[in-house]
Amino acid sequence: MKPKVILKALEMHDPVIWVDADGVLKTPIPEFETDDDLAMVKNRGLWEPNVIFCHGSQRAQDALRLWQARMPEDFTGSDAAELNAAILAVNPRVAELPIELAWVEDWYYNRYGRRDPVIELNRPLERCCG
Repeated sequence: MKPKVILKALEMHDPVIWVDADGVLKTPIPEFETDDDLAMVKNRGLWEPNVIFCHGSQRAQDALRLWQARMPEDFTGSDAAELNAAILAVNPRVAELPIELAWVEDWYYNRYGRRDPVIELNRPLERCCG
């Protein structure tokens, strides 16, 4: 589970950047600084948990713990919906990352046109590994 892994990583390093396993790094991640607790891409008004920048602040950790609590081990729903509910409940400061840091071609191409992604997600296996 993402929140459990992120919380464990925060015990060793602050900040932490989570990238989903289907993420392909296309170019180096540009340096950026934020004092916000979390940073993610926003899609249609909702925070997307496929690339997450996380500080070890109390509010960030509280949001991660609530997110984790909302998803039992056998959870099969939307982790994005549960993350957004946790963010609403805890109210951490969340910065919006540029769309190129969590590019999902099927979601964004029609809305934003072609971009040069930094991290591309949800690539079919034959495109990335075949």
